[in-house]
Amino acid sequence: MKKLFKAVEADVWSASLNRGSHPVLKKEFGSRKTWEPDSYRINADRIINGELVSETWLWGRNAAALVEFGYLTERQLDPHREAFLADVSAIADPEEIRKEKEAQHEMGKRIIKESS
Repeated sequence: MKKLFKAVEADVWSASLNRGSHPVLKKEFGSRKTWEPDSYRINADRIINGELVSETWLWGRNAAALVEFGYLTERQLDPHREAFLADVSAIADPEEIRKEKEAQHEMGKRIIKESS
């Protein structure tokens, strides 16, 4: 019975992957043929909702882009940055890390400005 279940399950899965756009999906994604996630919007929403994000979204090029493109303000990033520094204080000097991360962020800002 397990073999039959696995075979049916695999066949249903492959059929769903190979079928054309279902009308139900068109409602959700519109008439676009392709959809790509907006990683900036996703991580900005995570920050706004107080969820965890990688440190690359707090300092550096990604964080600078979030601010430059209007997803967030520097002020909205500050609580998350402070939480990160509090976490690393157990293994490193938070002020040294802060200086390093702020320098990284300034470089990220320059990169974003130059590429805009």
